Amino acid sequence: MRASDLALKLHLSNAVLSGRVAKLERQGLLIRTPSWVDRRAFALSLTPAGASHADAAVDEVSRIGRFAQVHRVLSADERAVLAEMLGRLHDAMDRHF
Repeated sequence: MRASDLALKLHLSNAVLSGRVAKLERQGLLIRTPSWVDRRAFALSLTPAGASHADAAVDEVSRIGRFAQVHRVLSADERAVLAEMLGRLHDAMDRHF
């Protein structure tokens, strides 16, 4: 995929995407190769490590989505009480661990 196409798809400016692409490339997650068609453009592709990270992100989003579906069996009041309780537990764990 061309970088400019990805920028459009993600609703980012080319300048913003360029910095992010450079960072991912330094981390070994992305390969940027010059386009044969347009000398100004680059084709982007994931490295095996980048694909692994992308797969893990998709799995995490799916897991969160399943949690949200199960979470809906609670009423709004029950969700508020649960959020309060979990927040208190989180704060207590921060203080003790």
